[in-house]
Amino acid sequence: MAKISWLHVSDSHFRANDNYDSEVIITSFLRELEKNVNENIFSPDFIAFTGDLAFSGKTEEYVYAVEKFLDPLLEISKVSMVIFFIVP
Repeated sequence: MAKISWLHVSDSHFRANDNYDSEVIITSFLRELEKNVNENIFSPDFIAFTGDLAFSGKTEEYVYAVEKFLDPLLEISKVSMVIFFIVP
C-alpha cells in the first residue's frame, strides 16, 4: 500500500509592517519542519496552501510571504514548485 503525506498550510494573512509575531511563528514552524524532515519523521509528498496568503493584498505582503515563508518552506521540505498548490 502506497503512503502519501502532505502538508496543508492555511490563511497566514502576512502583513508588510507588523512582522515580529509572524517571524517568531515562521521561524518556529520552519525549524520544526526541518527537524522532522532531517530525522525522517515527516516529509511531505506535496504541499497545499489554502486561504489568504496576504492580509490586504499589497505587493510588499506577498514579497514578504514568499521570501520569509514560501521559499524556505519549499527548500526545507524539498518539495518542488510543481507539486506545491496554492488555492486562494
